[in-house]
Order: sequence, then C-alpha cells, then structure tokens
Amino acid sequence: PLCQRDHRRVHRPCRRRCRSLCAEVPQQPRTALYDKSSVLFGLWEGRSALGSGARPVITEGPFDAIAVTAAGSGRYAGLATCGSALTTRQIASLGGAADLRAAAVIVAFDSDQPGRRAAVMAYHLLTPFTEQTAAAIFPAGQDPAQILRDQGPEALASILGSRSQP
Repeated sequence: PLCQRDHRRVHRPCRRRCRSLCAEVPQQPRTALYDKSSVLFGLWEGRSALGSGARPVITEGPFDAIAVTAAGSGRYAGLATCGSALTTRQIASLGGAADLRAAAVIVAFDSDQPGRRAAVMAYHLLTPFTEQTAAAIFPAGQDPAQILRDQGPEALASILGSRSQP
C-alpha cells in the first residue's frame, strides 16, 4: 500500500494482470485520500534508509521499487511514481525524507520510449533540487523487477551503479 507521512494507507496499486484481485480498491489517480501526483510508493518504508544515506532510485512501478530496494543492500531506496511522470510535489515529498542536495538521485524508468521521455523530464525537474541526478539504463524491454527476477540482485545493482545522464 501507499502511505502518507502519518502512516495512513491511502492507496494500493496493482499491475494490470491482477486488477481483478484488487477490484475493491480505487485505481484512479486521485481520490479523497490519494493523489497520485503527490505520493511516492516506498517513501514511508524507505525513510530510515534514506536518512542513513541510501540513494533514492525513482522507478515507474511498485514492483520495480521493491526490486531496487531488495537488490541494493541498503545502498538504494526504491521509490515509485506509479506511472512514468515524476512531479514537483513528489520531489518535495522526497526532499522531506532525504537531503536532496547531498543525495545522488537515480531515475530508473523503463527503457521504452515513454520511459525515456519521462526520464529526461524527471532529470530536468530534479536538477534544481540536486546536482547529482543520473539515469539507470536498462536493456530493451526490461525493467528493474525483470532484471532482479531473471538475472539476480548483483545484475540489478550493477546497472544502478553504472548510471549516466539521460
């Protein structure tokens, strides 16, 4: 689930193939409790790691964020926009949990064309908040969750470690 700072659960995202299992939970970008443009999946859970110096890694989906955190051994905190658009409100939320001036923020969106466009837009949004913004480049058709599943945590950590600007 997605949680606010006060640990209120406000939304539970689902992948398309499991939507029928989550039919009772609204999937709109905005409800009375949830506004997709202001919440990052994993921020509540990752606040301790971020406070200890873990690098924030912004992904598109929750499974990707979980994969990043699992492969990172405390070096990375996976966060998800639950879509491919990072917003200034999400950056402000992240800034409340991590020192963005000191943190090297990594954007790890999918390697498809929308993901690449979103990575460039995220880079430009993040630049005023941190000088250390980079992008993780994934093989065509793969995302962090697939890399973790198919190649293991070392492969995903290696990709995150060999980042470049979008």
